[in-house]
Amino acid sequence: MPLNLKTVIYSSQNFFLYKRTSGTNLYLVMQLLTGFVKTDKLPKTKMILRESLPQIFLNECFNEESLCFSKEVENTEIGHLFEHILLQNLLQKNLSNEQELEINGETFWNWKKETIGKFHIQIEGKNLKERSLQPSIDDSISLLEKIINSHSYLPNEKETDGHRDRPFLHYSAQL
Repeated sequence: MPLNLKTVIYSSQNFFLYKRTSGTNLYLVMQLLTGFVKTDKLPKTKMILRESLPQIFLNECFNEESLCFSKEVENTEIGHLFEHILLQNLLQKNLSNEQELEINGETFWNWKKETIGKFHIQIEGKNLKERSLQPSIDDSISLLEKIINSHSYLPNEKETDGHRDRPFLHYSAQL
């Protein structure tokens, strides 16, 4: 589904973020500008998450190798990391909600048809406070920027781990 460029909600030297919402369902498109797409290039990721958002390691993560999130985070796609950060921030901003929360997220990409580093992130929430969406996105952006900026990389650094060969990947998470 095409996104109008007016939906750009964030841009930096590291990534652009586009948003569309429908109630408490959220659809984001992230385009990385880093030249790499995985957290293996960001060795301080786990340490920063432990300091800034330690509850994230309780997230359930569905991935190809059935790894728990605390292991998956060491070598996962940055869009998938952002999904988990956002899910955790949404959960924390909705804890006072007296209704039972159900938050699910999925991250997918197709680098045979789209630019490498482009991620589609879908978040579906039941009983989320709509006013929690933007603050959660803002907090998630700040934390991801902190993680990416912890690594000094050259602007022309390129991803070389063979992910171009995988046509379509899909990860999901649940809280």
